[in-house]
Amino acid sequence: MRFVGHFDKMVMNKGEAAMRGECERLLPAAAGGGFLVSCDHQTPPGVSYQEYLLYLKLFEEYAAEAGRRSQQQRVPTPIAHG
Repeated sequence: MRFVGHFDKMVMNKGEAAMRGECERLLPAAAGGGFLVSCDHQTPPGVSYQEYLLYLKLFEEYAAEAGRRSQQQRVPTPIAHG
């Protein structure tokens, strides 16, 4: 099963610290796999273009971090010798 969403769009116009806090909240679930952080609905009308660009920058940053954590969490599968 895969999930997309859960980013609280209401923090998008509250500054970088608020957006980072939301990304941090969702990072463990994203790193676990099967979950892509995204805005659940359309971007609210009060979000400026610059704030939206910041959201995209943070999305890229935290997606990369989730990928790194995901790779670290994987346990290598032993190779069967027969």
